[in-house]
Amino acid sequence: MDPVTALRRVAFLLERCRASSHRVQAYRGAAEILLALPPEEVHRRARTGTLTELRGIGPKTATVAMQAVAGEVPAYLVELESARAPLVAGGDELRGALRGDLHCHSDWSDGGSPVEEMAATAVQLGHDYLAMTDHSPRLTIAHGLTAERLREQLELVAQLNDQLAPFRLLSGIECDINTDGTLDQTDELLGRVDVVVASVHSKLRADRETMTARMLAAVRNPYTDILGHCTGRLVTGGRGQRPESQFDAESVFAACAEHRVAVEINSRPERLDPPRRLLRQAVDAGCLFSIDTDAHAPGQLDWQAYGCARAQECGVPTERVINTWGADQLLAWVSE
Repeated sequence: MDPVTALRRVAFLLERCRASSHRVQAYRGAAEILLALPPEEVHRRARTGTLTELRGIGPKTATVAMQAVAGEVPAYLVELESARAPLVAGGDELRGALRGDLHCHSDWSDGGSPVEEMAATAVQLGHDYLAMTDHSPRLTIAHGLTAERLREQLELVAQLNDQLAPFRLLSGIECDINTDGTLDQTDELLGRVDVVVASVHSKLRADRETMTARMLAAVRNPYTDILGHCTGRLVTGGRGQRPESQFDAESVFAACAEHRVAVEINSRPERLDPPRRLLRQAVDAGCLFSIDTDAHAPGQLDWQAYGCARAQECGVPTERVINTWGADQLLAWVSE
């Protein structure tokens, strides 16, 4: 195991178990520092004990790197791997049926890692595909992608697909639903990306009638494939708690079923959206579903287990989960 791989694996396992971002970044940052150096310099510094002279490399990260260079599995990595356990009980059968993840973010918007690393992690997790869905331009706080930047990312995705085949890195966007229900990107680009996740991120406490009209307009938009985290709630985490947005769920889910827009089962522990009662209602309405991580870091790509457990508990049929489909079937569906 090379030192960069060892450090990234430590960061992955820390992210997976929701360790503090400071701890995670120490190991992920150290990996990036060593990656930028010639391998012979990394080995020389490891042998001479001078890795800590590099800014951003501390005693703990240096120890992991030195043990990897020495041909050992770093002791801290062994400890983390030994402590690894299922994140949640239930949902194993559905998790085994998933072929990919259709909602994640990179450092192009508010994620913490490059597109390349997110894709490589998806490969390691056994995915057949991953949709890169960075934010749209209106969400400036999340460094949303302008039309020009999205075009640049589309070029990168095409290049990576040449390198990663048969794995498929799908192009995509998490597109803000504007207050009038329109989508926050040009029709030309919405037509070019593989997957469009439409989500509300603003004015979440609008009245029921206003929010319902806004969501219905987005669901009826022919470019929308997935309705993201439909209530916008936060149940835990560093951003505190946020109540559910109020909308006519019966009308919205009926529209999703009619227009074949998948309802996202967002697996982030602080979201777990939709709530169980609404998830069961969407099942009864005949909706399709997409079980996604909304990952902002590589280790979070393993969080699908949370969504699978809730989906199984609420009776979501496996055949109605679009990311149990193969890539060709999925892409044929989004092109309908």
